[in-house]
Amino acid sequence: MLEPSRQAVFIDRDGTFGGTNRVVLPGEFELFPQVQDSIHSLRAEGMLICSFTNQSGIARGEATKDEFESELLAFGFDMIYLCAHEHGAGCPCRKPSAGMLLKAAEENNLDFREVLCHRG
Repeated sequence: MLEPSRQAVFIDRDGTFGGTNRVVLPGEFELFPQVQDSIHSLRAEGMLICSFTNQSGIARGEATKDEFESELLAFGFDMIYLCAHEHGAGCPCRKPSAGMLLKAAEENNLDFREVLCHRG
């Protein structure tokens, strides 16, 4: 018998749940008001809360993947899906490519055949 698929929410970092219209490095990033409450509400509903972000500053040596991951975990995310490649590098994980989503689906038994997509 197959295990039922989990429900998950994927949230981009910069400009979505905090920051500004430019990339803000770890340690300087601030959450928007009510984000912590929203994360707690999603968790109470049983959602897997995933950060889904491109961070090419890692490839440029501006910050480390560990710094981004530690910050996002401290904000309450369960899983971090992060592309550290430069824009134009042609990697399959950089949004808008589906690489991070496919990895998340495999790692967390997610079924994308039933997806609710919301753009705020």
